[in-house]
Amino acid sequence: MRVAPNVASSFVPTNPHLSFSRASSSEVESDKSLAPTIENSTADPQIQLMKFHQATKQDSKNLKQLAESASSKANDVTFQRKCIAQLNAFHSNILRQQSALSAIVQENHKTISGRSEHNGELEELLKGVIMACKDGMKYSEELVKNVPILGPYLAPTRRQFVLDVLHPSRPNVSKAELSEKLATLYKTQKERVVTFGFRTHFGGGRSTGFALIYDDEASQKKFEPKYRLVRSGLMTKVDKPSRKLRKERKNRAKKFRGTKKSKAAEPPKKGK
Repeated sequence: MRVAPNVASSFVPTNPHLSFSRASSSEVESDKSLAPTIENSTADPQIQLMKFHQATKQDSKNLKQLAESASSKANDVTFQRKCIAQLNAFHSNILRQQSALSAIVQENHKTISGRSEHNGELEELLKGVIMACKDGMKYSEELVKNVPILGPYLAPTRRQFVLDVLHPSRPNVSKAELSEKLATLYKTQKERVVTFGFRTHFGGGRSTGFALIYDDEASQKKFEPKYRLVRSGLMTKVDKPSRKLRKERKNRAKKFRGTKKSKAAEPPKKGK
């Protein structure tokens, strides 16, 4: 059996020795306020953009070094804190670049793609900014893959992906086995993995379905439908009569009024 997720990333529940949280909207606004107000500064916005671009390039190099050494230091709390600090610095420099770009647009009163005497130099600078940001995001993903504890810090409450399962010598693969395989592959708990919607391709040997990996139990209870929570053992199934029986009781009660309705709703006794 071979499991081949099309798009995925990993995580594990929060380390008790490492405290971090997702950035809320107010925190994002506060991060933006930390970025220098280029439009009120006397410095040339293009020079400021170049300065922040150099800082972003250095952040990308630092992230690359951290990603290369992450596999051997994944459980080191000090290393994890260092990674978070570097990721915060990378994010702050990206915000500063955005402020500088906004200042350039306001100063020129036209789009950046408009023609000017410095257009060629600015285009080269923008290409460098884009490449530095791409490199930083690439190494951030590698860092999260090697240090899964950083997953909740960078991403939403769950991962989701389409899952291709190759099983040429078997008719099918159970969901429990798939959950265990994914939990081992992405270094998380088996209970946080949810698989559903699998369909076997014509001819057999291959199945395609959907998989979810949640950060924690609270997120799983919040977003999962009730029937899948029952499957996962996080909710007890409510025992109630079948739909046909409920309709029969309702129709029997229609023939009576008052307190007799409750007696009519009861199933008829045997022998009567």
